[in-house]
Amino acid sequence: GQLSDLRLVTVLDLSHNRFTTLPEDIRHLTNLQELNLSHNELKKLPEGVSHLGTLRVLDCAHNKLHSLPESLGQLTALMCLDVRHNAGLRQLPPALAQIPSLQQMLVDGQLSDLRLVTVLDLSHNRFTTLPEDIRHLTNLQELNLSHNELKKLPEGVSHLGTLRVLDCAHNKLHSLPESLGQLTALMCLDVRHNAGLRQLPPALAQIPSLQQMLVDGQ
Repeated sequence: GQLSDLRLVTVLDLSHNRFTTLPEDIRHLTNLQELNLSHNELKKLPEGVSHLGTLRVLDCAHNKLHSLPESLGQLTALMCLDVRHNAGLRQLPPALAQIPSLQQMLVDGQLSDLRLVTVLDLSHNRFTTLPEDIRHLTNLQELNLSHNELKKLPEGVSHLGTLRVLDCAHNKLHSLPESLGQLTALMCLDVRHNAGLRQLPPALAQIPSLQQMLVDGQ
C-alpha cells in the first residue's frame, strides 16, 4: 500500500490483517505516534520503522517475529513496546535498553536486556518459573506476574530495590522468599488466589513503605 500520503497521521492501526510484510516507505510517516501491527503474520519489521522518530507506542504482539532490528534503538521517543506472542522471538536488541523514554516492555521471555524498563507485564503466560536474571532489571517499579503457574519466586526478585508494585495473584505459590523483606520501596503486594500459600514471610512487616497487602486468608 502507498503509505507516504499519510505523513500527518499520528495513529495507524494495521492490526488483524494477515500482513506478512510491511512496505519500507512506512518511514515516511514522520508524525506517527502509535503503530499497531498486532495480530498479523509478520516475520520481521522493516528497517523503515526505525525512522519513526516521534513513535511512542509500537504494538507487534501476535505475529511471527523471529528478531527485531537493532536500529529500533533509534526510536528515542518510544514509551511502550509490545512483542508478546511471537513464538520465535528469543532475544531483544540490546539497543532497546538505551532508550531513555521506554517505560513499558511487554514480552514473553528474554529479560536481561531490559535494564531501563520501569513497568514489566508478564501476566497470562503460563510461566512455571522465572529466570534469576530478573535481578538485572534494576529500574523496575511495577512487576506483574499474575495469572501464571509460578510455584515460587526467584531470589532475584529481592534485588529489585526500586520495586513498588509486585502482583503475583493467580499463581501456584506455596511460599514467598524471606528476602522479599529487602524490597524497601515496595508499596503494594498482591498474592491473592495462590491456593497453597499458607503464610507470609515475617520480614514483610518490616517494610516501611508497604501500604497495601492483598491476600486471601492468612
